[in-house]
Amino acid sequence: MFSREVVTALGDPQASTPSEKSGLQMGQLTPAMLYDLFFDVRYATVNVSSEQHILLKSIAAEMNGAGVSLNDVLHGLLLKTFATVLPESQAVVTIDMVYDIRHVKSFGMPENYCGNTILHRWLELPRAQVLAASCRELAAHIRAYGKSDPESARQDIGFLQGEYISGRLNEAGVLTHVHPPLGAGSIIINNLSASPNTKVTFGGMALWTDLAINETTENDQWQPSD
Repeated sequence: MFSREVVTALGDPQASTPSEKSGLQMGQLTPAMLYDLFFDVRYATVNVSSEQHILLKSIAAEMNGAGVSLNDVLHGLLLKTFATVLPESQAVVTIDMVYDIRHVKSFGMPENYCGNTILHRWLELPRAQVLAASCRELAAHIRAYGKSDPESARQDIGFLQGEYISGRLNEAGVLTHVHPPLGAGSIIINNLSASPNTKVTFGGMALWTDLAINETTENDQWQPSD
């Protein structure tokens, strides 16, 4: 089953605002914001050594009883590392986490659904708090906050679907009256280590994921080569 309607039907049609966890901000998306979002972005590939991987796995194993995963520990480490290189004037750090909601209990996603069902979860923390916290503490906080509960998932899907239905988007399919928090203190982490994207090539590594409810346009349809 691969259908846009499967996902949108699970959204709350009465949702007029995004959830707090989404981090989305209401307001006109300006050309400057679009530039920051799509062009003024610094991409970095993080490679973890075998020794670091063993250490991270041991931390995750210690915290497994609290539901903390290796991915949570990695997010905590990267967030703390990011905070250390920011200027002293940067008081707040914002991290964007990409979550797959297909396996969220009680959400109602059909088991035979095949497709993209991700939501973004933005966490804003004082930089001083991030620097003072241990990797374990940050991992636990990230797990508790970023967990995709069915209520916030339904609210976000319903709200975004309403924005599309209202036609508040540009010719590229980008919503024009809502935007993610942008700025020098923001970091987006997308762990592709277990993703088939790393095994399938479209001429280069995938650098971006998008929401499942986006309409496909003639400009982004992929045509297989002979």
